[in-house]
Formats: sequence, structure tokens, C-alpha cells
Amino acid sequence: MFDTFQTKTCSPAVKASGRDVGEVAGTTLFIGAGAGDRRLEAVVRTAGFDVRRAVSLAEADLNPDRDDIDLIIMETLPGGHVDFTACHQLAALRMAPILVMAERDDETDRILALELGADDWASPVCGERELLAKVRALTRRRARVSRTAPNPNTVRFANWQLDRITRELRREDGVRTVLSTAEFDLLNLFMRNLGRVLTRDEILSSSSHNRARNERSVLVSVFRLRRKLGSDGAGFDIIRTVRSVGYIMDTPVTEG
Repeated sequence: MFDTFQTKTCSPAVKASGRDVGEVAGTTLFIGAGAGDRRLEAVVRTAGFDVRRAVSLAEADLNPDRDDIDLIIMETLPGGHVDFTACHQLAALRMAPILVMAERDDETDRILALELGADDWASPVCGERELLAKVRALTRRRARVSRTAPNPNTVRFANWQLDRITRELRREDGVRTVLSTAEFDLLNLFMRNLGRVLTRDEILSSSSHNRARNERSVLVSVFRLRRKLGSDGAGFDIIRTVRSVGYIMDTPVTEG
């Protein structure tokens, strides 16, 4: 399934980090053909990580219960294009932070990759020290999450954590807010239909809005929920309007 590499050589930038490369720091999975910029692979290897490779997400055949991955690095497709579908699918698995290694510094691609769940983006102009810093920051974040015991009553998405018992939303920066019954039910409706556009009629027919029976109630509930949730941290609304159709939430959600 994977090709595996290890190394004990160390570049000056990695030596400056103070990491003992004699110890395996974790496992990094590269997904892609590997025909582009290979500097990041060299940084990861010399930083002490066990490196695995798969040409595609399908070949990787990832299983959260079986595979222990600390960092996922997505390389671009032939022609320099980012596999946005794979990026979104990987983010939904919530196995490890995702870093996209691009062959060109395209703002539209960068924004879309981050919106679809990538944790960071490395452009061709990034130096070796910056690449190392990105790897270390993402793996530190992974370590912090791993030390936190999962809570079966919580769900996480974007920069929010929802407590299903208290209906309290807690943002990463400490901001807290409590959802009304209608807002809580509406959020659960979006999470059950993640990545699918919900029409106003579908929202009206949901159990939480049966009493209202009017389109205005849908607009008010969606407006209040969107105002509380805000953006995903990258400047994009968590619940977005699809003009003339309805609303969509496609931010990856994880339990616990």
C-alpha cells in the first residue's frame, strides 16, 4: 500500500531545530505522484519522520482505526493542479493535519484548499526553514489534539466545538455562545446533510420548523445561526448561501 523511507542525514536548517533525528518523530504520508518539488520530503525525512507515499487517496486506502498518521502532505496532480476532492475527503477523515505542497502560488487554489479542509499551504517560494516550521507547527497541533480525550457529547467543526448536552458553542479563542432550540436543530440538520445544498422547502419540512410553516422563519433562523457561527477562520462563512437554491455547510465535522 505504501512505500516507506527513513533517513538519518540532516540539513543545516533541520540541525538548527534541535531535533534528535535518531528518534522517529512520527509518520508523514505524501499523497501524489511526487514529480514536483521534493524539498518538503527532504525536510520531513531529515526531521526524523518516517515517510510513506501513495500515488492517490484511493491507493492510500486510509483507515482511521488502523493507520497512525501524524501529517498528510498533498502534492499536486500532473500539470500543477490541486486535487480538491481528495483534500475535502481527507479533511473529513480528521486523521492528521493536511499540508498542500503546490507547484505554483495561485491565490484561488490556496483559498479553496484551505476552505475545503487543508490546514496549511506551501508555495514554491517557501524556503527550507519555512517548510520545516510549517511541519513542526502542524505536528505540534496534532500532538495537542491527541492528548485531549474525546468527548462523546461534543462535535467539532471549523473553529468551533459544540456540546450537544448544553447546546453551547465554544470557539478556539474562548468565545462561547448558546444555541436556541431552533438553531441547534438547524445546525444538526446541516451536519446530517454535510456538503449538500438544502432548499428552503427542505428546511421548512424539518421537524424543528414544522410549527412555523413560512419561509420567513427559515430566513430568520438561518440568519441567526450564521451570525453566531461566523466564518471558518479563513474568512469563509460556515453556512453559505447558494443563490436561488438554498444553503450549504461543507465544513468537515468530527465527533468527540
